[in-house]
Amino acid sequence: MADAIPLHAISYSRGGIPRGDELLEKRLARIAELRTSNPTLADTYDCAACPGEQVAVLGAVIPRVRHRGFRSLEMRLDELNGVVKNNAFIAADTYSIADVMWTVTAARMDMLGLHAQLQARPAVAAYYQRVSERPSFAAASIQRSWKGNI
Repeated sequence: MADAIPLHAISYSRGGIPRGDELLEKRLARIAELRTSNPTLADTYDCAACPGEQVAVLGAVIPRVRHRGFRSLEMRLDELNGVVKNNAFIAADTYSIADVMWTVTAARMDMLGLHAQLQARPAVAAYYQRVSERPSFAAASIQRSWKGNI
């Protein structure tokens, strides 16, 4: 589930990549060029981006490719909320590889300032609190609400 979230598109739009908006626009332009030069792959390129289409998300107008990223994020968080609602961890009574994946994903969201998405789901918020209190999380020196350059 966590791996299905297009964090690259979300990261571009949240300041996680220096000049992210500019770089994303260049990638979208390149996708449009490739779509034109490879008409048999048009459907594939259409899945990667919808040039020119914009929607409002989190108070900002953004290209649809990022909107799909946020929509996917919301759906996956809803699914996770259902899983951890009655369980301390995802796949077992103890921390497992599934939790490793979600810890990384939730930490990335935290770094990008997507606290509202985590907090909107009480079970996810409690789960992230649990995993972020683990000694291994502290040892990783995660920068919450990161600001700056890579």
